[in-house]
Amino acid sequence: MNIEHDLNQAMALCQKQKFNEAIKLFEKIVLEDPSVADAWRGMAKAKMMLNRLDEAIVDNNKALQADPSNLWALILMGNIYAHKQELDKAMAYYEKVVECHPKD
Repeated sequence: MNIEHDLNQAMALCQKQKFNEAIKLFEKIVLEDPSVADAWRGMAKAKMMLNRLDEAIVDNNKALQADPSNLWALILMGNIYAHKQELDKAMAYYEKVVECHPKD
């Protein structure tokens, strides 16, 4: 299995709004290598787009476990909590973005 190829393919499926297909491919990737933070984050984003917010949080937490300062995973977590109207939690993640990536 070529993880980078599969990751790019899954991201392309997301861009085409084929979220369920993308999720299956992300699941394959993390089964092969659970340390691929971008696969967990991508799966979380796809689930967020399907309004499966609680599942998205679980998956994105796994992305952050693999890479605690992952810029896009931190932003995504803030966005998920904002969608849930949990603004204090959202702001905590946005503040973490600034803390971890002060030049971005």
